[in-house]
Amino acid sequence: MIRSKLAIISSFVFLGICLYSFFPFPNNPLLRAQATFMNFPIQDQNGYVLSGIFCSALFIISFVLLAVGVKKHRIRTVILVFVLYLFLPNVAITLYQGTVASGIFAISYDKDGSCHFESIRENLLNGECTLTLRNHSNHTVSFSMQFLDNDLKPVYRTESLMNEPKLEKVTLKPNEKRTIHLEKKIDISKISRTISGGTSNDIHFKLIAGEFERDF
Repeated sequence: MIRSKLAIISSFVFLGICLYSFFPFPNNPLLRAQATFMNFPIQDQNGYVLSGIFCSALFIISFVLLAVGVKKHRIRTVILVFVLYLFLPNVAITLYQGTVASGIFAISYDKDGSCHFESIRENLLNGECTLTLRNHSNHTVSFSMQFLDNDLKPVYRTESLMNEPKLEKVTLKPNEKRTIHLEKKIDISKISRTISGGTSNDIHFKLIAGEFERDF
């Protein structure tokens, strides 16, 4: 069944490098990516991401080596390893958060958040954001939420308007899953380059608890 042990070993080593380089925890490696391949950022607002391009090439090479290294059931083996590679990070994160994780590292986000802004009158917006978070630990977790615009240098400020005039504080009880709805009136008279209204999905934000931070 095995044609080349060296090719198979090299394949798994390369896959390990790819997985380690862009492991989706504790921060989102695709936060500011504008172009991606698999879970590798290829391009962001600053141009091409060389590390992402390198890992993309390494990812393809690893599966070529895997196909070369096995003699029988080549397609099945490649598909099986590919599926395992896709699901392994989520399984590992779930196990970690459900056992030893604490503080904001035990918090998960279902990635289905949205924000809506509506003009009330000149220089005053009503902002609403809804998202679901879950605390996987057996302890109460408190943190501040800092909303992030989708681009590092946006033309207009959007979700980050929810940080005005101060960051929102949230507390989740042990093992609590909650849909958080935040609403506030935002004075934009002293803020430049803001939107006048609209709805956005794929919300990104940062959790801050003391010296610890996480980007979602």
